[in-house]
Amino acid sequence: MYMMKRDRIMGVNRGDSFKMPLFINIGGKMKKRRYILSYDDTVFLSICEPDQQFEDGVIRKTFNRKNLNKQGDVEIVLKPSDTEMLVPGCYYLELKIKLTNGKIATILPRRKFYIDE
Repeated sequence: MYMMKRDRIMGVNRGDSFKMPLFINIGGKMKKRRYILSYDDTVFLSICEPDQQFEDGVIRKTFNRKNLNKQGDVEIVLKPSDTEMLVPGCYYLELKIKLTNGKIATILPRRKFYIDE
């Protein structure tokens, strides 16, 4: 089961599934505007231990246009097999995007992500 607390701390119970739409805002805070992935864009997810680099995360996933929902948001999905062997505790989740032009940008900077028993 996916959880999100008021202080934006996210988490999942070990061995459960996780599904979350990712709205990529290219507008401002007051006037949001959805970015819809182009054909060559790729979103990278990494869940890391506190001292791990993004590229070495214990969970690494990629998402593209095939993973868009009806609204045009990327569906971030973890399967039970992604978390069932992890030790419960505090990890860090980060999301980046590689655009068609090769530029890489951080969508979601590192934030705490808990794996619970």
